[in-house]
Amino acid sequence: MTKKQQYTAYYDPNDVHVFVGKEEVGAFADNSMVQVQWRNDRQSLVVDPKGVGSLVRNNDRSGTVTISLSETSIWNAKLTELVASGKPFSISIYHNKEVISAATAQVQKVPDITFGNSGNDRTWQILAPVLDITNKNL
Repeated sequence: MTKKQQYTAYYDPNDVHVFVGKEEVGAFADNSMVQVQWRNDRQSLVVDPKGVGSLVRNNDRSGTVTISLSETSIWNAKLTELVASGKPFSISIYHNKEVISAATAQVQKVPDITFGNSGNDRTWQILAPVLDITNKNL
């Protein structure tokens, strides 16, 4: 009988890399860097009145990438320039062997801006019509 290999998983934020185009994004907010959300479930279940069910595949792979930056990040200016240009851009997130990417994306909303006694975060919402994920950690 072969013994199953044991390992200890860990998370290091230095292993997470976010790219807009070919440039790596930096100077993130204090407690958050990036969040990825898909707009819809990939599968749904439809059940008729007699209890017969069917799985239905949803082919909508669109999603939102939310990047949280510190107020002083140069990336606030770079993303503002992308908004002004109106041109789409690519976005990729790498974590170990996991890759989340969109060949085409655009800023959905320019973040609210607050000035006060301390630096405030700016949260950028980026829409992607096709947001793919691959994971080769297994």
